Amino acid sequence: MAIYHIHHIIPRHMGGSDDPSNLIELTVEEHAEAHLRLWEEYGSEYDLIAYLGLSKMIDRAEVIQQAMKEFWSNPKNRERVLASRAKTYSDPEFRKKKSQSMKERYQNPEARKHMSDSLKQTLSLPEARKRLKDNMTICWSDSDYRKKQHKSQSIRWSKPESRKPVSDAQKKSWSDPENRARRIEALKKGRAIARAKRLQAD
Repeated sequence: MAIYHIHHIIPRHMGGSDDPSNLIELTVEEHAEAHLRLWEEYGSEYDLIAYLGLSKMIDRAEVIQQAMKEFWSNPKNRERVLASRAKTYSDPEFRKKKSQSMKERYQNPEARKHMSDSLKQTLSLPEARKRLKDNMTICWSDSDYRKKQHKSQSIRWSKPESRKPVSDAQKKSWSDPENRARRIEALKKGRAIARAKRLQAD
C-alpha cells in the first residue's frame, strides 16, 4: 500500500503558503523526486536535505540537524528568532506560565534526565557549541539585554528562596570527588588561558 505525503508546490522556505492551491498529494518516491528537482533548479539546501531524508540516505536525526544548521547559518534567521523571543518574553503573563511549566517539568526526575542527556548530546557537537557561543555574543553585545539580565539576576538573588536551592545544589556537587576534581581542573585550565591572553596582550 502506497504512503502519500502532502507536498508544497512552492516550498515554504521560498514563501509558499499552506493554501490548498499550493498543496499536492504525492507518494514518498514522488515527494523525494520533487525536492530533488527543486534543488537542481534553485539550489536550496533545504530541498537537498528533504530529498536525502525522503530517500532514506540520511536518518531523521541528521535531517533535523542539517536543517537547523542551514537555518541558523542565515544571520537574518538568527536576528528574527532572537527578536521574536525578546518580544515574547517581555510579556509578564507568558513568563509566569513558562516559569510554572518549567518548575513542574523539572520536578519529574525522568524529564530532568532526558533534558540533561539531550543537552550533553547537542553540546558534544562543535557546530552546536559555536552556534550557542555566537548567539550569546549577539545577545550580550546588546546593552539593553545586559541591563535586563543584570536586573533580573539582582532581583532573583535578593530572594533567600532563590539562593538556597542553588547553594544546596553547589554544595552537593562539590561534595562529589569526581565533580570536584573536574571543576578544579576546569578552573586551572581557565586561569591558564586567561594568563596566556594577558601575556599576549603585553
